[in-house]
Amino acid sequence: MANHIVTKEKDGVLIINLLDERLTEYDQGRSLRTEIESAIDGSTTKLIVIDMSKVEMIASVTILPLIGSSSSARDAGGDVVFCNLSPLVKQSLETCHLVVERRSHAPQIVSVDDVDAAIAKLKG
Repeated sequence: MANHIVTKEKDGVLIINLLDERLTEYDQGRSLRTEIESAIDGSTTKLIVIDMSKVEMIASVTILPLIGSSSSARDAGGDVVFCNLSPLVKQSLETCHLVVERRSHAPQIVSVDDVDAAIAKLKG
């Protein structure tokens, strides 16, 4: 099974870096969700940053697993902020009305420019 993420902790926040440039396949989305949820479950923190700096393209079949992972983290008392969305990825998520600056209701995705801004948002 290919790894779709790498993780690290910074300032008490779990940072999940997505490794794939293209998130376009159904099975890829399922694997991604499993890996993200496993990383969250194995972490001592429930503050999560999902860094999408390497992702250039996203398809609808992989959006739902990302939302599901975010919802699972929030249901467990955590919070998730996405960062480093490419213009095409951001446009795709905005078209689906999923990207917001602040959450008004689930399953929206809170997005900021970079990892440091994401950490600040989570800790603010």
